[in-house]
Amino acid sequence: QKSHKKVILSRVMATGSSNNTNQQSLPSVPITLKWSKQSYSNQIYIHQGCTAISLKEEILALTGVPTHRQKLLCRSAWKGTLQNDFIFTNLPETKNKSTLVVTLIGSAEKPPDPRPSTSKTKFIEDFTEQEIAKEAAIQATKDLENAEGMVPCLQKLPGSERDEDKNKLGSYQYNHFVNGLPQWQIEDMFRRRRVENSNKLLGEVGMTLGMELRRAYVNTIGLLEDGTLVSGCDDGRVHFWRHGEKVGEVVHEGRLPGGVDCMVVLRNDEWGCELATGGRGCLRLWTGYGECVAMFESPFGVTPSSLVEVHLEHENGANNERKTTSSCLVTSFRVVYQPDPNRFRLLPQNEEGLRRRAEAQAQEAVLQHSLSRAVRCLQLWCAPPSNNNDNNTSNASLVGVQSQVLEPENHEYALPVTALAGLSDDTATTKNNHSNECASMLIAGDEVGGLRVWKCHNINGTHEQILCEHIDLLQLQPQNSTDPVSIVCMQPLKNDLLAVSTEQRQNVTPSSEEEQSSSHLSQAHTIPIPSTSAVFIIDIEMRSLNVVLDAHKDTVRCMASLHPNGGGGLATGGGKMDATIRLWDEEQVYDTAISFTGAEESATRTTNGEQNDNSTLSPQPHVFTDAPKLKEVGYVFAMALVPDTKPGSGCFALALARYNVVKICL
Repeated sequence: QKSHKKVILSRVMATGSSNNTNQQSLPSVPITLKWSKQSYSNQIYIHQGCTAISLKEEILALTGVPTHRQKLLCRSAWKGTLQNDFIFTNLPETKNKSTLVVTLIGSAEKPPDPRPSTSKTKFIEDFTEQEIAKEAAIQATKDLENAEGMVPCLQKLPGSERDEDKNKLGSYQYNHFVNGLPQWQIEDMFRRRRVENSNKLLGEVGMTLGMELRRAYVNTIGLLEDGTLVSGCDDGRVHFWRHGEKVGEVVHEGRLPGGVDCMVVLRNDEWGCELATGGRGCLRLWTGYGECVAMFESPFGVTPSSLVEVHLEHENGANNERKTTSSCLVTSFRVVYQPDPNRFRLLPQNEEGLRRRAEAQAQEAVLQHSLSRAVRCLQLWCAPPSNNNDNNTSNASLVGVQSQVLEPENHEYALPVTALAGLSDDTATTKNNHSNECASMLIAGDEVGGLRVWKCHNINGTHEQILCEHIDLLQLQPQNSTDPVSIVCMQPLKNDLLAVSTEQRQNVTPSSEEEQSSSHLSQAHTIPIPSTSAVFIIDIEMRSLNVVLDAHKDTVRCMASLHPNGGGGLATGGGKMDATIRLWDEEQVYDTAISFTGAEESATRTTNGEQNDNSTLSPQPHVFTDAPKLKEVGYVFAMALVPDTKPGSGCFALALARYNVVKICL
């Protein structure tokens, strides 16, 4: 039987080959096959006597459309679709055309998946909350990698939210409180800075936060750890801004009228909160979402004017790892009490009235003395020890807050404090006898150019043993004037450098011998300055003046370091008569090449870093009188650096408080 089948198969193959030979010798007509958007010309022929099946098999080999799916249409050759039993006994006429046009209708078969999926289709309703959160986090990470920058207060979340304004051009209204450039245009600015490898601002305002017609002015601004921008107004309201929206608003309430005068972002977790605001006669601590955790009242008749956080670090003796154990808030005050000028105008006509008048005058004198003492001293609050494992924020977590009053030496001759700043002291462990002790420095500037330096210790890491030691006293004295200068604002920099802005002191005529002596601090180390109103870069460790930045026509009212860690350049904002913002390069701010006149440079300092009074050298710091200006914004009250939180990015923006609004400059 097997041999019989082989004979039959050989005969069929011979017959097929003979048929192909006969078809090639028979008359034929070329066809043009049109299928979907494709066309095949002179690749298929209709031979006389061939069947429709043979034609469809040739089309299958050419297009991949199965024969049972093929619908062939040709009005000049057959009617309707070509049937399988049709035989071309007579060749169709082409009617003055070189080929016969045939239309093919049908879809080709897709090759089968060699590895068919065995997983079932999973709908969104089948996912758990944890799985949805995980997928959202993965997608957010991918979107952030593809996005150009992530400044939380300025930019929306990467993805669909940023694509909503692709058709907009120029500034437009985001919502009732925010207007600015479209998100794609903000991304384009960051991309331009990244491509040019430039960390310099372009000078364009990307977004305006707040209402221009609002009555309250913005006094101070700050940036939380998550990138939320916080602004404090002179009506006591505190606004939280994130992703181009106002996400929160709280009121800083107090017993006195006024607004939010100062603000500091807390970097230590011991407080259980992220923000501290001062004003209206009290200090309030807030969480990142606007919940008030605690409130500390200031002495009668005064309100906080400047606020700074000082970190106290302790070195663990077991493994020599340094960890932050305590955090202190330090504030200075200004007088808001206004006595009645007509209270003692009339003289009593009897002894009882004279007695009451004398008692009232004595009470008023005591009150004025306490107010004078309050503005000369500093109030310090120490955070409670973080010995609990409860992460919930509540008022109970601040039980045990300690308070201290820092009085300067010879406080009878001290002047009111006008500005505060904090510097980290990395050399404290080598200078002290305590091997496990570390400290931070606190600098207080006053009305006569004095810089009082305090060192805050956390002895043995215990919360009860916190010591604040007055270690140095400096005074900025103009070279060409006998009138003292007043400290306006200060900005900490790296390498123990401090940027100090000064102005000529008002009402310099002393009314008493004590005021005359207080204007010139006899125990202070004098640092000569070439002008009364400029920005001076002071080396606190070396007690010297390094650089003078003198380009503004008016007193510099606010400053900001153009790097999150204090490095980089410096931004300075001039007063109302200047109304400009200058951007100083890092090379200018940290210029240490001081020229000398007299003897050689090697004799300028003693071995311990102090200036040699016996030498005849006269150090001359570099004076820079020009720096690029931002072409927009103008006069501002406060400024803060807004860095890009995307990993590896060095871009940043600058938040500027201008009257009623906050402008973010790119």
